[in-house]
Amino acid sequence: MRFLFSLIDLQTSKALQNYEFLRFPIKAPGFKKRRKHKANVLYKIMLFIKRVFLLMNLHKRSFFTILAA
Repeated sequence: MRFLFSLIDLQTSKALQNYEFLRFPIKAPGFKKRRKHKANVLYKIMLFIKRVFLLMNLHKRSFFTILAA
């Protein structure tokens, strides 16, 4: 069981490292700048989707409180 948890932990840490690398790539002379741009666009899209869902939930709550009143 402990082995399974260590495997899961290893996978999540690898995923987090890859995500951080995409957000803040290494600035080497031969490194393409397009990768950083794509990663930032994906990150901004994710933030936008999160914001939309949060706003929808807030509006649902306010709508139901108006109906209940």
